[in-house]
Amino acid sequence: MFHFWLHKESGELLAAGFFEKRKFSCLLCCLAAEQQAAGRTKSHLVKLIYSLLLTSWKKLFFAMLMSIVAGGLYALSIKFLHEIITSDSGLMLVFYKLNISIIVSTALSVFAGHYLTKVYEGQVSDLRLSISKKILKADFFHVEQNSLQIMPVLNNDINTIGAFIKTVPDFFVSISKVVACVAYMFWLSWQLTAYVMSIYALVFLVSMIVFPRVHKQERMIRELKNDIFEHINGLVRGLKELSLNKKHKAIYVQDIMGPTSRKHSDSLTILGTLHIFVTKVGELIVIVSLSVLLIKYNDIVVMDSGLLLEFLTVVMFVLPALIITTTFLNNIKKVEVALNAIGKLGIEYQPDKEAKQQPVSPIGARQEPLIALKDVGFEYGSEREANGFHIGPFNLTINRGEIVYLSGGNGSGKTTLGKLIVGLYRPSSGKVLFQGQEIDDRKNEDYRNQFAALFPDSHVFRGLQYIDDGYLQQHGERLIKMLNIEEIVNIKDKSLSTIRVSSGQQGRLSLLRSLLEDKEIYLFDEWAANQDPLFKLKFYGSIIPDLKKEGKTVIVITHDESYFHMADRIIKLEDGHVVRQHTGK
Repeated sequence: MFHFWLHKESGELLAAGFFEKRKFSCLLCCLAAEQQAAGRTKSHLVKLIYSLLLTSWKKLFFAMLMSIVAGGLYALSIKFLHEIITSDSGLMLVFYKLNISIIVSTALSVFAGHYLTKVYEGQVSDLRLSISKKILKADFFHVEQNSLQIMPVLNNDINTIGAFIKTVPDFFVSISKVVACVAYMFWLSWQLTAYVMSIYALVFLVSMIVFPRVHKQERMIRELKNDIFEHINGLVRGLKELSLNKKHKAIYVQDIMGPTSRKHSDSLTILGTLHIFVTKVGELIVIVSLSVLLIKYNDIVVMDSGLLLEFLTVVMFVLPALIITTTFLNNIKKVEVALNAIGKLGIEYQPDKEAKQQPVSPIGARQEPLIALKDVGFEYGSEREANGFHIGPFNLTINRGEIVYLSGGNGSGKTTLGKLIVGLYRPSSGKVLFQGQEIDDRKNEDYRNQFAALFPDSHVFRGLQYIDDGYLQQHGERLIKMLNIEEIVNIKDKSLSTIRVSSGQQGRLSLLRSLLEDKEIYLFDEWAANQDPLFKLKFYGSIIPDLKKEGKTVIVITHDESYFHMADRIIKLEDGHVVRQHTGK
């Protein structure tokens, strides 16, 4: 099983770039940061490979043993083939030996490959699930800011790592073949073996010279894929707007998607050309060098033509294994790019155990206010930046069984404050208290679990498998009727029969799910904004008061003043600060 840990990236080193006199020191800092990032990525790759070895070392050892035997029989079959070519007697016995060695070698190679592939396919599945779990446990704000990268990571980068993992069996089988064949070549002639290995070293050197450009193109292609995904996402989500504006539709495809798609195509062309160049130059070096060997081999070592033929036969047999080995080593860079993309989500490879989570006190166990914010502030970037903002500090209390409205205009900080209250955002300063207990990273997961929250962009889940069976059977049908959706949906096999309904009805499906969760604290962020007037009145005038009667605490984010009189308390925000608190009634 793979494990990952969480981290936050710092941008402090870039600050020196704003000052002319610090340009040189900024450059050194940036270079140092790049080297540190590269070092972290290589370290994560080593840990990735180490995890593969550690978690399945017994199976791996067994498969490696089969691969070594297969490699030895592979080399032995070459000797038998040479005997058939050069001998005049006992050919049938040697023929049988040759066939048996080839058949057994092939069978062992196939079985070892199948065995290892099965092991590592399971590892790929575990990797995808592990990253998915860690995304759910990562810093919410960091993941939210990089949400468009999640799908490329789970699709492209996991597949890249998976493809790399799938080559591990072939790599081990090829290494065993290379070792066996090189040992046999060395036994035939150490001088010719040194000459052949110097040819391979020259080909490898050419590859190492070219591959920095290859890896640069691979990184660029990875970034362009992210841009393409963002454009496609905009095309799908903005289909209504684009369909209603002919000029916007044409420009979006030609001037926005077009340049990125063409850059991606050009980068793929360059990458393909570089691969062809390396392959053909390698072939040229091998052909020329072997030609020289055939002509001048007597100057290197005294050897009869029969022994030379046997040696060259071994060389031909070992070349495919050398190609597989070289390809595996070159693919390591692709995996580093993929691991770096995963790291940008706030997730990096680390086999250490996660920090143990701690529970919060049960509601009602203590006399302090249910929730208290003390000097809580939250900031992102600098307020001088286009996407930078700061809200707070907040000093608020919310009592058990209270209905609290958070009001204010657009951009006043209502939703950000709501996410701070429910624990999705961690404060940049100050502290959040739950029944007098400070909520730290160890308690935050259990603290979040006290809430059911609906935001304007909340996803509509079909599955209800996590809902308590007894509660679902007792209240499911009643809540569906209360929400006036009994004609469009029902619950079957702990799932909603459909989620393909209008946006207003989707909101009611989400409300159904949150009510079925039966949490102690509810937060609704502009939930009723897309509901019809009659149901909006039912929501504010009946559903929320009923939750209060059950002892629930309800926080409502709204700027609809028509229902302010139904709140116990109203907290008004402007520009990220509380400007007024008053009772609704």
